[in-house]
This record gives sequence, structure tokens and C-alpha cells, in this order.
Amino acid sequence: MLSAREITELYKIYGFSAGPAFEKYLVFFSESGYFQNAEIVVLDTDFDEAQIDKQEYEAVGYSVRIQKFSNISEAHDALFRGFFSLRSTNQKLRDEYTNFCARQTDKLNGTNYEYINGTYSENGYIHEGSVIRQIQSLFDSDEQQLIILEASAGYGKTCTSYEVIKSFLENSPEKIPILAELSKNRKASIFKYVLLSEIDQKFPTLSFDLVTYEISCGRVFLIIDGFDELLSKKNMPRQEKGKEAQTMLDTIAQLFRGATRTKVLLTTRKSSIFVGETFDAWVESHLQDCNVTRFQLSAPSLRDWLGAEKIQILKKNNIDLNNIINPVLLSHLRNTPVEDFEKTYSSNHEIVEKYLNLLLNRELDRQSLLLSAEEQLNIMKHLAAQMVQYDISSENPDFIEALLRDVMEAELPIYLSRYQYSETKPSDAEFINKLSHHALLDRVSLQKNQIGFLNDFLFGFLIAKAVVDGCLPSTELVGKYFDLAVTAYAAENKEIQLALYNIVKDLVPDEAIQRRLNLDMCLKHSIEGCFSNTYLDGIEFIGDLNISKPMQFQNCIFSVCIFRNCTIHTCAFQTCQFYNCSFFNVTIVNSGPTDHELIFVSCSGHEEFARAAYLPPASQADTTGVDYERLVLEQFWKPGYENAEPRRADETLLRGIRPKDRPFISQAVDSLLRKGILSRRLHSFYLNFEKIGEICAIVKRDRQGGGR
Repeated sequence: MLSAREITELYKIYGFSAGPAFEKYLVFFSESGYFQNAEIVVLDTDFDEAQIDKQEYEAVGYSVRIQKFSNISEAHDALFRGFFSLRSTNQKLRDEYTNFCARQTDKLNGTNYEYINGTYSENGYIHEGSVIRQIQSLFDSDEQQLIILEASAGYGKTCTSYEVIKSFLENSPEKIPILAELSKNRKASIFKYVLLSEIDQKFPTLSFDLVTYEISCGRVFLIIDGFDELLSKKNMPRQEKGKEAQTMLDTIAQLFRGATRTKVLLTTRKSSIFVGETFDAWVESHLQDCNVTRFQLSAPSLRDWLGAEKIQILKKNNIDLNNIINPVLLSHLRNTPVEDFEKTYSSNHEIVEKYLNLLLNRELDRQSLLLSAEEQLNIMKHLAAQMVQYDISSENPDFIEALLRDVMEAELPIYLSRYQYSETKPSDAEFINKLSHHALLDRVSLQKNQIGFLNDFLFGFLIAKAVVDGCLPSTELVGKYFDLAVTAYAAENKEIQLALYNIVKDLVPDEAIQRRLNLDMCLKHSIEGCFSNTYLDGIEFIGDLNISKPMQFQNCIFSVCIFRNCTIHTCAFQTCQFYNCSFFNVTIVNSGPTDHELIFVSCSGHEEFARAAYLPPASQADTTGVDYERLVLEQFWKPGYENAEPRRADETLLRGIRPKDRPFISQAVDSLLRKGILSRRLHSFYLNFEKIGEICAIVKRDRQGGGR
């Protein structure tokens, strides 16, 4: 027999008011405008519903329905399916996914869009395969899940969001995803109201409280794409960005309060929001019952996108392969027939130029546009500059047309004069309208009538070109726009990259370490500065890098970093720690006999680097009899303290450890991880108190205390 209390609570959550209550059944009323409904819920499935007098409710205008449920979960399922229109809602999402793929196909000039799986890391551990399947498995659990998906600009965060939706529609059709694309809602300044707006748009007839209730039940889950977008405003002071980030995180934390099954996926560019001890402390204080999983999408793999034959041709033509690792250019190259490769591409610049010309030449026929490719590019370059100055990535068509009119004020009569003898001579407004529908522009969302550039690569390329050509002051190039420009110009020839580098190299503040490194590696193919006491998270040191300056990295922590095809001089690193880092095809140069005091924990491919950077102790007696597992565990449970600390951040794990002991600590940490005594999440190590017996044996204490 159903619980009357549970049924009443559930129906009230769904907006019903309680009517008469009988021993075997309950009556609930729902009135919405013209419609009046009465729902009679039978508590005992053996009760004969013919004994219920429906007519007394029908006589006063109610539409009556009798419901029988075997348990409270079945009742909840029925209400959820009905109120959330499960079938039609998910069909809308299928249509939205289909339309998204169609837009991507159109952006690829008719070649079918295909999502390419690549390398990714999960909480610091490198994987190959389907990140979508892994996210699905986490969301299928009954536990709270906050998933953070990070990637560089243009590396597939939005595509991944849509693939997650597709996966859920196929594998969990009884649930509903809400996709909030924050890059499409930058006018709203408060994250809480952006979220409210997105929920209201998806479910206009339902209350915010009801939707958030079902989020807490795990039946509706959130995908928040571009979480960092609201922090990308150019004029927001750094201190204000910190406060705004905290407010945004606290809004997310409210969804996880209590015994919920909340599932949230955040996608973001690599950001300091989610790095280091401050974020770990926030998770510990606000999300105590939540599993927090951090994924990072690595740079696209040439092998996955192009195959061996095309790569061989590019190598033969002396193409800098590290520079074309951009999904937009890789899609273009993937769809170029292999027989056209050798005669088409002889330099990096030529790859970019061919891609642009393919788009620009489309307009000559598609819109009968009497503008050369160079003239079109010049107009779009100035439009990109204007958008940066207005701090917008997209806007409504009228505003974009106003910007285009401003851009072409002097040249517009000249352009129109070319149609003098044409049967279809456009007016001023018609000509500008043609350009607002240009192949380099696109409607950014099916829900919002806004126009932006076709993709981040094009937007970034045009921004960079505007700066180099003097159309945009370099001082305007901050935040998101700086990252887009640098990432796009990474695909160009070195002399073109250097032109941008020389203009913007002094714009990066000292505290923006990751942005400085990205600038150096993308445009200079070297690391110019020296870094000390710095936390470097998720950085990919790839390409023809020669890391050779003495003491270039001192007292630095590297977490989930990838070193690929680099030359590493041991003298460049001193007293550094590497956690979950991977080294692929690196050349190690032993540039000094001193012990560089490097620590490697849960790394791969680092063995040669570790041997070259380590000077063995002068006497074997220096290490004899030292229990390094005990040294590690005493970082959590200090001698003389009654209780152990549950967590140690990366940067504090080795605090107080003698330098001569540090080279042996990594082996001890790996051993404790294998035994399950320690675990690692995000940027910290956690003590497993379920293994308190083993912990006490290692640190040689009794079992009193131990936990906090």
C-alpha cells in the first residue's frame, strides 16, 4: 500500500492541492487557466476503483482521472513523463542535435560532420577512446556528479556537449538534459539569472522550483557549455572576476545541497577557477557528498584525423604539423582528397589560405557578391575588430548590419557601382544584408536570432590579422580575444606568427602564467620566461620546443601536463614536482651533474628524465632504514597529533621532507596509491580512512583517533 504522506508530498511538489483524503484513496486538484483537473490516486492496488464516485467532481467541472501505482517511484515516473512532456521534449533535443550536425556540415562545405574521439585525461590519468561513454557512465550512477570538461579554445567543448546529449537520448531516454550555452547569453551578467533564463526557456510552463527538484532527483541534468564565458568581459577587474567565479561556483553548489542525485557537466576553457588548493578547499567545504571529476581534452591527434598517407605528404612538403593541430583546419584537410594533397599544400600559410578562399569564393556564386576574396576578408577583419571593441561574440542581425555599414561607409558606393548594369542591382540595405549572411558568419543558435563568426578559429584569425594590420589596437586584445587570436595564428607560418608575437608579447601580466606559456609556445615555439613557485595545470608542451634555460622552472608543480616531441635539458628544472604527467618522444639532455630534486608521481614516460636529473646519494647509508611510506603518511597524520588530516594538496605533500629524501617519495606515493591507502582527485591526495589499520601499522600508532 502506498504511503499517503509520500504521495501527498509528491503531488504538492508538482503543484497539486490536496483534496479529500480517504483510507483507500486521495484526491488532488490542479487548476491551470481554463482547465480544472482532479486526480484520484488509489493507495491500495486491491481496492475496487468502481467504489469511487467520480461524478461528484465532474459535476462541478473537473476532468477526473483515477491513477493506480504499485510504488512511489512509479507515481513519480508518471508525473515526470506527463509534466515534462518527456517524449516531445527529447524529440526536440534530437532535432536540435540533428540541426547542430547540419550546421557543422554546412560549415565544412557539405562534407558530413563527424565527431572524432581523441586523447583525454580523467582526474589526471591519460585515456584514449570515448570521453562521451565515460561521462555517460558517471551520469548513470545514483551519486551526485559534478563533471568539469576543460579544453583549449576551438578544441571541441560544444561538440562534446552535443554528443553527450545524443548519448543520453540513445541510452537514457527517461532523463532530460538541459543545455545552457553561456557564450550565447553574455548580456546577462549574473550566472544565477542566466541559469534561470535557460530553464524557463526549456520549460516555460513549469516552475523553477519543480525543475530544480527534478535536477536534484537526477531526472533532469545540466550541461553548462562555456562556464568561463561570463568571466570573459574585457573591463572586469581581476579581483571582480575572482568574486564572480566564486558566486558562480556557489550557485552550482546550491544544486547539490542535501541528499540529491544532481548531475552537472560544466565545459570551460582551461581556467584558474578550477586549479589548485583553493578550488579543492571549495569542493571539500561545499560539495562534501559530491563526486567531482575533471576531464581535459588533449590537442587533436593527426593520426585520428588524417591518417598515415596524408601525414606523410605533409611531412614531405615540410609542413609544420604541430601548427595545424586545430579541429577546423583538420576537418578541412580530412575532407581534401588525398590525390589533391601534394599539389595543394606547400606551407602552413597555404593551408590557412586555401581554407579561407574556399569559403570566400562560395559567395561569388551563392550570393552573386561582386567582391574579391581580399575585399571580403578585409570587411570581415574590420567587423571582427569592431566586435572585439564592443566586447561581443555575437549579436542580433540589425546590430551586425549596423557594424557592417560602419565598416564600409567609404567603400559602399564603390561596391554598389559594380552592379550598375546588373538586372538585380541591390539597394544599400540589400547589399549589407548579403554580407550579414556571409559564409564567414553564421547564426550561432537555433533558439536565439544572433549572428557570429562561423567558428572560433575564423574569429581568432581575423582578430589577429586586425591587430597585425593596425585595424585593432593591441590593448583591446585581452581575455578570451587574446586566446582566440593566439590559438588561431598558431597555424600560420613562423614569420606571420612572429609579427603578432612582437606586438602582443608585453600585454600578458606576470600572474597570467598559463597564458604567457601558451603565447610563447604557439607563436615563438620556445619558452621565453623563467617561472618559480608556480602551479602549471593541464598544459601541453608540444612541438619543436627546446626547454633549455638554466633554472627556467624552479619550485614548480606540473599537474596533468603533457610533454610531446620536446627537447628537455635537465638544468631547466629545479626542485619541481610532476603529478600525472606524460612524456612522449622527448629528448633528454643531461646538462649538469647536480641533483635537480625532481619528484614524479603517477607519471608515464618520465624514466629517462628522472635518471638524468637525479644524483645518487654519496653513501648508501644516506637512505638505509628510511620508511618512505611512513614519511608520506606523516604528512597527513603528523607525529604528536591525535587526528589525521584527510587531504593534502599537491603543493603541500612534500612540505618539510628533507631534500635527500624527496627522490624516493614518489615511489612511496605510487605504492600507497596502488594499495588504496591514498587516492588522488583533482589536485589533492586523500587518505582512505577505511584502511586505518594499515595506516596505523605504517605510522606505528594505535587506532585511537585517526579520523577528523
